[in-house]
Amino acid sequence: MTDSPLSHRLDSWKEIAAYLGRDIRTASRWEATKGLPVHRIPGSRRSIVFAYTHELDAWLHQKASTPQPEPIKAGMQNHRWNWRRSRLRMSSWAALLVLLTGMGAALRLLLRPAASDTAASLVQSGQSLIGRNAAGRVAWRHQFASHFTLSTARHWYGPNGGNFTAAMTFDPSSAAGNLKQSRLYDFSDAGRQRWSWVPSLRLHFRGGWFSPPWNQGPLAAYATPAGVRIAWALRHFTWWPSLVLLFDGAGRERGEFVNSGWITSLEIGPSAQGPVLLAGGISNSGNAG
Repeated sequence: MTDSPLSHRLDSWKEIAAYLGRDIRTASRWEATKGLPVHRIPGSRRSIVFAYTHELDAWLHQKASTPQPEPIKAGMQNHRWNWRRSRLRMSSWAALLVLLTGMGAALRLLLRPAASDTAASLVQSGQSLIGRNAAGRVAWRHQFASHFTLSTARHWYGPNGGNFTAAMTFDPSSAAGNLKQSRLYDFSDAGRQRWSWVPSLRLHFRGGWFSPPWNQGPLAAYATPAGVRIAWALRHFTWWPSLVLLFDGAGRERGEFVNSGWITSLEIGPSAQGPVLLAGGISNSGNAG
């Protein structure tokens, strides 16, 4: 099977701002003042912009990990030096400071995790899920007992660093009969499996019961004031109902929406209160959602 890294292109300021959870003016200002990685199509009459989600994620991670300068301690500005009597002493301290700075830089290089330790994208190869670093080399590999198809994955940042949430479909097993089974897995950038979820719920909706298995649909991840939220759309393997499940970054269920028709898309839009989740598809009780 051919390896293909998962990436997504955002084709307007509206999509870029929605992905960042900010308004268009803020996203545009970040490009001008903070180096937000936004590209422009050369030769176009208007300023047509686009961006890649993995570049935005890397930019956000870099900004989150950049240390802030320490404030000047009180009293330092009023300290007076006797330069004539301390010239030789200051020269010695300056030489020592240069030496310590060089030793600190060398130590940081030795202690810094290798580029191959963390993943920037996910690909599938046979029964393995592979995390590749920014240079395209294998950072880690997770082997599964049965064959699967990697449908989609979303990269997001939490308090403990970067994570990948991946929606996967596994081939039939004795436990699931002759039907494929959908599963949701979450891995850290370093390859540690943090949590997983199998849709085994039995839904009672409009006078009927609908049992597993459930076929997976679109997947979305976005930041809110309460933390990261992961939305996953599922539809019944035979009948019309579908639902959207909402998880937090630790894999706990935070909400559920049921629709009398298939949900085919999930998008993140801006609002005055922050990002909102938009679901689109078909409704058997009215117009398309």
